[in-house]
Amino acid sequence: MLNVNSEPCGYCINPMRVDEIISAVQSLLNDESLKKEFSALAYKRINAEYTMPKVWQQLVKIWRM
Repeated sequence: MLNVNSEPCGYCINPMRVDEIISAVQSLLNDESLKKEFSALAYKRINAEYTMPKVWQQLVKIWRM
């Protein structure tokens, strides 16, 4: 879910690892270009996969099973 054509748009971290959470948050706070890149890729992913027409098609497939 966090990849767009193998380009990451976020970090996958272990929620039980405080050090990973701190590192991810610090890197985004300190790297404006990475923040913008993740944001743009996430926006692209949402518009490609989670708009109402896409979600509706998936629901129809489920209902027809």
